[in-house]
Amino acid sequence: MSNDATVDLIRSLVDAMGPADGWESLAMILEFGEGFRSAYGYAYSPGDVITPVACEWPRIEAAVDAYLCGYYQSGDKLPVKLRPKFG
Repeated sequence: MSNDATVDLIRSLVDAMGPADGWESLAMILEFGEGFRSAYGYAYSPGDVITPVACEWPRIEAAVDAYLCGYYQSGDKLPVKLRPKFG
């Protein structure tokens, strides 16, 4: 992994998402709350091909935690959703 939590988060999402060959951009929604976690979105490929994708939370949890720790201090209220868009 790199020294950049954002890069590591993106890499983790790409590695964990379902199959989507040849995509050029990616939009993911990460939801987390008490007892609830999900990561889903869409991969956009040439020719207006849109593929729904999802990640199993255990595969991305460490990267999400590292990312959040870079922006929030212990005890801070965390966001309910993140909507990173890549590409």
